[in-house]
Parts: sequence; structure tokens; C-alpha cells
Amino acid sequence: MRNSTDLCLLCQANLAIKKNSHIFPKFMSTNFLGDNRKGYDLNSDTALDKKPRVIQDSPKEDYILCEDCEAYSGF
Repeated sequence: MRNSTDLCLLCQANLAIKKNSHIFPKFMSTNFLGDNRKGYDLNSDTALDKKPRVIQDSPKEDYILCEDCEAYSGF
């Protein structure tokens, strides 16, 4: 698990203080989520007899980018 004292994974110069950063840029998530931006959370913990959870955005994580890199890259 990353924390606010880790370096940005993109520039490796600034602290990764940005929370809730997209792991994939938005232009990529549009391709795999489709125009209606609707997808399903599938993983090995999901029971096969239950309906998968609906998600409407790409995965996010805390402390992976600094504010400058997030703004620059369009994440």
C-alpha cells in the first residue's frame, strides 16, 4: 500500500500526494467501459451465482501521482 511520503510513479521527483487518481487515463477507460461508461467488477472473490457489481469509472488508487503529473497527463 502506497502512502503520501512515496515519490510520484511518473516523474519520480515530487511526493505522490494526490488521492483518488485514475490508474488508466480517461481516454482509455472510455474504450473499455464504452460510451455509457458502464462496466462490471469481476474478480476471483465474486460468487458465480451473484450478479457482479456495476462500476461507472475506471479504477482509482491513492498516492500514485503528484498533482503536476495528474494535471499534465490527463488522468
